[in-house]
Amino acid sequence: MLYFNQFPVIRTTDYQGNSVVVTNILERTELIPSLLNNPLLFYSYNIQDGDTPDTIANKYYADPSRFWIVMYGNQLFDRSGDWPMNSNLFTDYLVDKYTNDTANSLNISANTVSVGQVLAYTQGTTHQYIKTITTTDGYTNNSNTITYYIDSNAYANVVQGTVTKTFTYGVTVTVTTQAYTQSIFEYEEQLNESKRSINLINVSYAGAMENQLQNLLST
Repeated sequence: MLYFNQFPVIRTTDYQGNSVVVTNILERTELIPSLLNNPLLFYSYNIQDGDTPDTIANKYYADPSRFWIVMYGNQLFDRSGDWPMNSNLFTDYLVDKYTNDTANSLNISANTVSVGQVLAYTQGTTHQYIKTITTTDGYTNNSNTITYYIDSNAYANVVQGTVTKTFTYGVTVTVTTQAYTQSIFEYEEQLNESKRSINLINVSYAGAMENQLQNLLST
C-alpha cells in the first residue's frame, strides 16, 4: 500500500490562479497513545548504519512501502531529524553546526576551518558538567543512580568517593559520588545514539494498520 495514495485530495489554485487538485499531505493520523505502552504490540530493534525506514520495512514487513508503520510505531515525523546519522553525516552535522564556534576559538576565518579542527574543538570543549550519586542497598544489591547537571563551580567542589553506612539490623547502604565532564562531541554523539533504539509493530498487525489508515483517511 502506497502511504500518500491514501490521503484525501483537495482543490486549490496554483501560483498562476489555475484550479488544481492536490494531495492533502497535512492530514494527520496517529496511534492511540495507550497502544504505545503495549509490550505485546512491539519488539525492540536497534538501527544500524545504512538502515532507513524503507529498508527496515522491507526486512521485517517484506514491503518497503510500509516504512510509515516503522515511523508510526515510534512517533517519528522527520526522517532526517528523528533518524540517527551514520558516521559521515554525523561529521557533516558537526562541521555545519560548530565551524563558526571553532573559528572563534582559534581566532581565524570560518572559511579556513578544517574538518579536523572542528572535530578537535568539539572533542576538547566541555559542553556540561555531570554529577552522579549511586545508592546501593547491601541487602538486595539493588542500585539507583541520580544524575545532576551542575555548573563548573559546583563541579570543582564535588567530593568524589564511596561511603558505606550501616543501619538497624546490620543493613548497609553504599553511596558513590562521581563527577565528570562531557564534551560537545560526546553530547552530540549521545543524542544521535539515543535515536537508534526503536520499536517495531508486530508484523501480524501490519495489515490491520493499513486498513485502519485507509478507513481514517477516507472519512
